[in-house]
Amino acid sequence: MGVCIDFGDDKGGVVDGDEVATNSGWARFGDWVDTLPRRQYRAVVELWELGTTSEVKQLARQLHKALETAKPPKNVRSVAENVLFLAEKFAWSNAAFVDDES
Repeated sequence: MGVCIDFGDDKGGVVDGDEVATNSGWARFGDWVDTLPRRQYRAVVELWELGTTSEVKQLARQLHKALETAKPPKNVRSVAENVLFLAEKFAWSNAAFVDDES
């Protein structure tokens, strides 16, 4: 089992996203997020710390920037890229949610 990111729709429902990491991969992603400047990467930090963010478009922008500037390790990069892919795919959404399927 792993960690999925799901998304809110405009009717108060949830749209299933996809698995982005194993549980240990998600923990390593969180360790990397903890190194990012909080103000600059607020949506990314919210997703990690709170398990949700209402700023899906900002999440995508911030992850894209972080991947370019913060240079995560390869195993963390793949998790961040998975989250980025989904955030771009569901940019219309009003929220992203972490769904730990363990």
